[in-house]
Amino acid sequence: MRNHKGQFTTGNPGKPKGSLNKQTEYKNALNEAITTNDIHDIVKQLKQKAKSGCIQSIKILLEYSIGKPTQMLINQNYDHSETPPFDFNEAIRKLRSHATD
Repeated sequence: MRNHKGQFTTGNPGKPKGSLNKQTEYKNALNEAITTNDIHDIVKQLKQKAKSGCIQSIKILLEYSIGKPTQMLINQNYDHSETPPFDFNEAIRKLRSHATD
């Protein structure tokens, strides 16, 4: 029981020492329920969706395999006119065209 301040009352210490919280219990149950083969199947489905052009699947697959891209610092002394800017939409079109091959 708790008092009006939200503190445990005398004789009620709360959760027993060494007991797991709910999040840990859920995580353990999930780890027991999902096999390595399940994970392989899920990744295969994600890969197929990414190859078919699903932007969200592409993003998830790349972020978890190579990491999130870091923000590029722009060098003020560099002549940017020599390098064309990266066209994200063009990159997606190329990915989609390779997926249909």
